[in-house]
Amino acid sequence: MYLFFAVGGAALIFTIGQYALWGRYGTKIGVQARKAYFDALLRQEVGYHDEKNSGTLNTQMVSNTLYISNGMGTKYGFLLQQLITFFTGFGLAFYYSWRMALVLLACLPVLVCVGLIQAKLFMNAGKETDPFTDAGSFSNEILLNIRI
Repeated sequence: MYLFFAVGGAALIFTIGQYALWGRYGTKIGVQARKAYFDALLRQEVGYHDEKNSGTLNTQMVSNTLYISNGMGTKYGFLLQQLITFFTGFGLAFYYSWRMALVLLACLPVLVCVGLIQAKLFMNAGKETDPFTDAGSFSNEILLNIRI
């Protein structure tokens, strides 16, 4: 019974460390992406800024770099954790009961098909534009034009 508590405590410590370190890494990547995005905006011609609203540019910059930060941070760490868990689980299954592992391996194509369907649904859901871009640009313009 103490072994289960030890494994649970170790998993808790490693999970907290994983999210802290990958979160910090994602934040650093997001800051670098924001700087590069801002530099790219500054290199644009003047006509580009006449066509685009400054609030929209600001909101798009923040939301796009947030997507990069989230994708390269804790989500990447979670993906790495799940892959290691998957392969370690199959390794242990083959070590302890190779017959049962072959049964699980036969179910793997069904799991892959379900995963592909889910990924396709998520990708189609993200094709719409961000609904908060217009609201963010509008609120940004209002806050910038307040005179004290």
